[in-house]
Formats: sequence, C-alpha cells, structure tokens
Amino acid sequence: MAARVEGARLQLRMPAAVACIEDACRLAREHLARHDAAQEGFTLILGIREALLNAMLHGSGNDPAKVVSLMLEVESDRVSIEVEDQGPGFDWQARSLEPPAPEAVSGRGLPIVHSCFDDIAFNAKGNRIRLSKRLRRNAAMSEITRQGETVQLTPRGDIVAAVVQELRQELKTLVDEGARHLVLDCAGVDMVDSVGIGLLIATHNSLKARGGGLALIRVGDDIASLFKAMRLDKHFELLRG
Repeated sequence: MAARVEGARLQLRMPAAVACIEDACRLAREHLARHDAAQEGFTLILGIREALLNAMLHGSGNDPAKVVSLMLEVESDRVSIEVEDQGPGFDWQARSLEPPAPEAVSGRGLPIVHSCFDDIAFNAKGNRIRLSKRLRRNAAMSEITRQGETVQLTPRGDIVAAVVQELRQELKTLVDEGARHLVLDCAGVDMVDSVGIGLLIATHNSLKARGGGLALIRVGDDIASLFKAMRLDKHFELLRG
C-alpha cells in the first residue's frame, strides 16, 4: 500500500485485495483524528469500508493485480472521499440505493454508503464514487453553569490541537469575567493531546494565581492514565467518571 499525505488530504493506493481494507481504514481513522473529525469516525469509516469493498469485490473482482485508490480530505466543514478502481464500472443509474428486503443476504453495500454521507456521485463509467459529509463543527464549550466564582463547563468534543485556539479564547473569557474555579466535565472527551494538555495547565496556572484552580471530573480511564503518567493529577484535581 502506498500512502501520501498533503496537508488535510490523504491518498492511498492499494491492491484490490480485501486484506488491504483494514490498513486503509486504520490510516483513514488516524487522519480523521489528526484533523478533528474523529467525532464522525464510525460513520465515515463504515462508509469508506463499504466503498472499498465494492471497488475490490465488484469493481475489480478481488484481483490484487488491479489497483484501488482512496482519497480522503478533511475541510473546514466537510469530509470528501473518493474511491476508484480499475474495473469496467457498472450502470449505477440502474441500481437502487434503498436497503434490500430483510431476508436478502447481499445488496447492502451501496445503501450503507448512501446512509453514511450527505452526497454521493459516480463518474459516467461507474468505477469512481465521490462522497461528501458535512461535519458537525460545534462551539468548543457548552452547558456553562455559573455559581459565584465557580464555573462548570462541558467540552463538546476532544481537547486537541485543532480546537485549542477556540477553547483558549472561551476559557480566557471566563477567567476575565471573574471565574476563579473552573470545573471541566470530561464525560464527552475521548482524546486530549499534548497541545490540549498545555492549554489545561496554562488555564490552571492562571486560576491558581487568583487563588483558584482547575478541576476535571468524569474523566475516562485512558485520559486519567495519561494524566497520571504525566503527573498532572498532582497539579490539579482529577476525578474519574
């Protein structure tokens, strides 16, 4: 398998062999995480998997001498995917995108792909499919609850480099408005990277200078283990979910 990354675009070329799908999905998942699209990971990876299966089994006849290509690009508000095979193509206009009867044992690949994306299009030959899905780019924080100088807030997603600037501004605003104690509810946070950790430490330090501090509650086991390995549990309060 050949892989190339150009900014937010991942390009893969692989033999038309089903065994290659797992590595392709792993690389795609990692690429989505790097570009803050992991929240849509299940749907996107399922769609990619089914598109690759169609290209390899139906488009290429599972012939490893043929090549299947995958392009995955993460934009500001959407993800675009393109899968192409070297097969003869098919009459996509004659194919239904509706799920087959419940007793049918096949025919669900394209309906699944269709259900995973907002837009789906084929080239005239039918050997290339282009898919697009809008991303749910929500505000960094939500459900802010104030009680005197204590503020509890809930991140809408992971605390990673792609959203740190927005998070930093929201946290700074809360501190500037008089918050001395911040409680971060991490129930919906699955990932914190080194940049996110830096933001949390900087926020705690700012609050500590004012006689307050930062506390994290409902922290998942993986993140708790990471913070303990970095000895951050000695720096601010950390409560598991």
